[in-house]
Amino acid sequence: MKPHRPLLNVILGANAVRAFVAAPKEFRVIGIVRMSYEFGLLAITPSGNYVRVNGSRIESLHEGDVRMAIQSFLSNVRERNRRAQ
Repeated sequence: MKPHRPLLNVILGANAVRAFVAAPKEFRVIGIVRMSYEFGLLAITPSGNYVRVNGSRIESLHEGDVRMAIQSFLSNVRERNRRAQ
């Protein structure tokens, strides 16, 4: 049986990350990631890996989970924009 990974939720964009401390300079911060009750910066390392930065702790994230969460976020934004028109 595969170990269960927590469901990821993301919020993309510069406005989403203002409340958090900075990630290492070499990382590209793209938003916020939430796993259960834990939040952190969603960042991409120089080697292209997704990570969650929470204070001094850096945790690798499964690329498929992050991509799925990003697609869900973008789909929700498109739906909200469609309804607003």
